[in-house]
Amino acid sequence: MSKQAQVGFFTLLGLLAVFAVFFVLADIGTRTSGYKMGVHFRTAGGLRTAAEVYLSGVPIGAVDQIKLLPDYSTEVILAIRSGYEIPVGSRFLIQAPITGEPTVLIEPPSAVSEHASTFSHEVLPIAQQPGGTNPTSISDLLEQGQGEERRLDDILSQAQKAEPHLLAELQSTLSNANELTSNANRNLSVVTQRVDQLTESLQSNLSVASRNVVDLTGHLDSVVRRDSGQIDTLLSQLNRTAHSFGETMDSLHDVATDPKVKRQLTDTARDLALSAHTVAALTQDLRSVTSDPQTQAHLRDTIAQLDATAQKVDSLVGQIGGTSSVYGVDHGATPPPAPVPAPSGDLLLPAQPAPSGGATATPGNQSSGGGSSAHGTSVAALRERIKGFTKDLVQLQVRVSELAPLRPGSFDGRNVSPLLTQDRGPLSDFNAFILPYGRTGLEAGVNDIGTPYGTTTGNLMLLNRSGGFTYGGGVEYSRLGLTTSIAGRALGFEARAYDLRHPTLDTYLNVLSFKKFQIFGGERDVTHASRRTTFGLQFEF
Repeated sequence: MSKQAQVGFFTLLGLLAVFAVFFVLADIGTRTSGYKMGVHFRTAGGLRTAAEVYLSGVPIGAVDQIKLLPDYSTEVILAIRSGYEIPVGSRFLIQAPITGEPTVLIEPPSAVSEHASTFSHEVLPIAQQPGGTNPTSISDLLEQGQGEERRLDDILSQAQKAEPHLLAELQSTLSNANELTSNANRNLSVVTQRVDQLTESLQSNLSVASRNVVDLTGHLDSVVRRDSGQIDTLLSQLNRTAHSFGETMDSLHDVATDPKVKRQLTDTARDLALSAHTVAALTQDLRSVTSDPQTQAHLRDTIAQLDATAQKVDSLVGQIGGTSSVYGVDHGATPPPAPVPAPSGDLLLPAQPAPSGGATATPGNQSSGGGSSAHGTSVAALRERIKGFTKDLVQLQVRVSELAPLRPGSFDGRNVSPLLTQDRGPLSDFNAFILPYGRTGLEAGVNDIGTPYGTTTGNLMLLNRSGGFTYGGGVEYSRLGLTTSIAGRALGFEARAYDLRHPTLDTYLNVLSFKKFQIFGGERDVTHASRRTTFGLQFEF
């Protein structure tokens, strides 16, 4: 090969080497073989064409073009190698180190799934391109520092203007603090003296009380030693008395459950009814014997009026819920016993001999004595009926209850019923039921009697009853409210709703231990966080 051919060959080889270096440095392969996308930056910040592009620190391409837009912002076209996808939501940063060339750093979102959406492989319009973030420059830092310096100057000038006033206030505060300290020292000295006096008084009282306790203990010890035998005897007597009382109760139970005794009581009641009928027949005969027609008319009218009055009272008691069974007035009443047939002939009274004074006992005198006895019997019966009528008319109820302590953080002054104070009880309620056994009745009473918090309230409610179910409405705890209850043989449920400003719902579960005695428990203000658990006893008489 000639020298000219060798020179040409080495020259061509050098040009190829230079082109290879330029190809590698300019990353022409990536810029021509991958895909391109656009990023909108406020300024390029020293970025040049062929600058490296990193995704999470891994080089994935290079800068292909940098364009200046009409608003003097820049559009940077990135050439990304095939096989790399950029997820939507990534941040584009221009990293400008102190030494070296600026590069484009792409930070993906913190949580990216495998199926997350990515940017399209094309240069989108400016409005649709992702926005890039420029690094903070020294000029920005200087400008920000100058702004902070101006703010500091303003603060110092304001402090300088307010300095005399602040010093005066500080001096006044120090003077007040000195005066307060002096007063506190004086008051502390006075309190210390009083505490010393109180301590001395308590010490003397404790000494006297200790001596009294010692004397009382010795006296009790001597009494116990002297009377221990009597105390043992008294306890044994009480034990025997309790045993005898138990035997008596067992005997009464056996007598009460004996069918023979029941039959005997039934026969006795039937005999008493026949005797009463016989007395009535005798009274009728005595009235017929009286010869005065006017007296007969008066007696007949009086007996008719008493009978009508008794029937009306019994009927009225039955209508308001009492126990009434008057034949001819109340439906389903037991008919009177069959009359005993009178003997044939008229009943004649034998003539009475004249007393020593010469006065003659007339039939009128005899009838007046029988009338007085009948009148006394009628008055006693009327009194018994009036007593039963009063018992069926009014029933009294006393409730004693206790509240659970407040829940932590519930008594903050907001959304709390004014009735549920920090007081836990005991709470005393008194109610009176008018017509307690009727279908419709009235309840009146007061709640929380004698409370120190001033929460005493009143009740005035109209109640309607249907079997064991009761419902009604009116004034409950001095507020408009409703109430309902269900009573069974052993258990019962009760609910009360009242107070329109603070809607409150109370629920109770009643245990019917005895006929007039109940144990109840429940929740007050169930629907709020400040609800309180309650339990107590209820008496009716």
